[in-house]
Amino acid sequence: MERVAVITGATRGIGNGLFQRLAGKGYSVATFYHKDEESAKRFKRDAIIWGGVSN
Repeated sequence: MERVAVITGATRGIGNGLFQRLAGKGYSVATFYHKDEESAKRFKRDAIIWGGVSN
């Protein structure tokens, strides 16, 4: 069974730390951003490094 998490605010702070922990444990993680496009771009780069797929 695939493990999936939805994280709001994953581009920074606690949400980003949670993303890294869950992605590192094999979770598929869904996230989005609202305002901070620069943080979203950094997050996308990091998500790819952690083995996630980012669109």
